[in-house]
This record gives sequence, C-alpha cells and structure tokens, in this order.
Amino acid sequence: MALNRRLAFYAWADTSERYPFERVKAGEAVNALSTDDVVLDQGDEALTAVEIIAVGDENEPTKLLLHALHGPGSRPSEWGPGEGTRTIQIGEGRYTAFTSHVTIWKDKVAALDMHANSPGLGRLSTYFWKQVTERVAFRPLYNQKTAERLKDLDGIRGVDFSIHEPHKIAEARKRGMLRSVLPTRKFPSIHVSAGMSRKQPHDAYIDDELADELFEIADSAEQFFDRVTIRGLSKTEKTGTGKKASVEINLLSERLQIERALDSDRENPVLPDQANTFAALDAARRTVAQNGQLQAAVEARLALDAGS
Repeated sequence: MALNRRLAFYAWADTSERYPFERVKAGEAVNALSTDDVVLDQGDEALTAVEIIAVGDENEPTKLLLHALHGPGSRPSEWGPGEGTRTIQIGEGRYTAFTSHVTIWKDKVAALDMHANSPGLGRLSTYFWKQVTERVAFRPLYNQKTAERLKDLDGIRGVDFSIHEPHKIAEARKRGMLRSVLPTRKFPSIHVSAGMSRKQPHDAYIDDELADELFEIADSAEQFFDRVTIRGLSKTEKTGTGKKASVEINLLSERLQIERALDSDRENPVLPDQANTFAALDAARRTVAQNGQLQAAVEARLALDAGS
C-alpha cells in the first residue's frame, strides 16, 4: 500500500547569536534523555516526543521522528456495528501518535513528510528548547513567486481557514489563536471565512492585530490548520480601473514541496516505511537543489524576513 505525502522544505535559523543551534548536540542530548523525560508534557492536548534515528555529523544530516502524542484524555474512539462507540484502550505509559519524519541538514535547510495529521516543526522547536535547551526556529520555504506575493501584500482583507481534526482545534484554542474569529462553541470540524464586506471601501483592511497574527501563523500553519488562505490587495499590481489588484494566497499549498507516494511500513501500514521516507526526503532535496528551486526559495525567505 502506498501513502501520499508532501515532502516540504524549511529554513532553520538560530534564535540567539550567543547560543546558536547545534543539531548534532541536540540529537545527542535527546538520545541521552531518561525514559521519564522523553515526552514533553504541555497538557493532555500537547504531548510531544522525539526519536533520533541518526544524530548526524559534519557531513551527514540529522534524522528523527517527531511524534504528536495523545494521552488518556484525548484518545480517539472506536466503533462497531451494534456496539456504539467507546474509548480505545491503550497500555500504561503508551499513547496514540501522529508521526512526521524530519531531516535537518547543516546548511540550515530541513524537510519533513506532511500529511493531514502530521505534527509541524514548530512543535520540534518547542521540544528542543524545553527538553534539551537548544534554540531554533523553522521557517517554511515558499516558491519564489509566492514569497514575492506575500511581500507585496499591502493589507489583508480576509481569511479563510479550516480545521478538521478535534485535537488541532483544541490546540488552536489553547494557544489563543485567531480567538476573534474562532467560534466559541465547540465543533469537531471548523470552516471559517471572515473579512471585509463588499459594502466597505476597496482598501479597507482587517485590524492590524489580526493581520500580524496571521503572518505569525503562516510559519506554523500546518501544525494547527488544514487550510489557511489570506486575501488582500497588492502594493504594485493594478486592476483595469487603476485600483489595487486582489491577491489570494494559500499558506499551505503554495510552499516548496514535492508530492510523493511512499511505500507503507510492513509492521505498521498507517506509516510510510522509515528508510524509504528518509531516502525520499534526500532525493527530493537533490531535485529542488538541481533545478534551482531550493536556492531561489531560500533567497526569497531571506528577503521576506528582511521585509517583515
């Protein structure tokens, strides 16, 4: 059985000049954690574990598994005909998990296999800091055209977002994300469209606080949302009547990424084969490096950050 994955690329950056991120040191420190310290517990809805597959060295990348865990209070239910639903029973000290395969190269590029429930690299940043005191930020790489469009936004007129997984909704609420547009009533799945109406001026924008939050969310959108699209106006493009042209950007689909069908693991078919997945990440990197997309995306990311 093949599993469809999006192999997505990120740039990683030091968050402290005094304490630069050392990926090999971080990998060694995670390996040295005791069993009691492997799981980062930030409440039942935010349990994280990291499993180092290869620490890496000066020439080889660091490879790891990033697990978003679910404890007793957030376990899924099982259902059977005529039996109704009941909570899945798992053993003491065990968790249900969603997993991402992550590769971190020394030249400040990282990649992971993304799927509907995959944990994002913002979660990995938090884990490294809380568990082994290593500081790093991961920024998504966009294709060059998308990065230029983001930089060209004069203002945001609206946002559309969808969250289909209850655990993602709970996490977004816990972080206080988009609280002004997130429904107060609890639903298992949410789709929200909010923004300026046609009756308002063409150049009317949502308030600065919400706009700033949307740009912050852009870097970790996959961790909380299944779809995030922003609508705004261009600084440079004009309509036929001379007004600012409308711009719509999907913060998840317009990234530097390659879609691949990966062979499933023989022992655990819901996951792709580990060796095959890491090999696919390496191959995807070679592809985007050889065709120039990686360098262009990194340069676009640097320009985008410089303009923010």
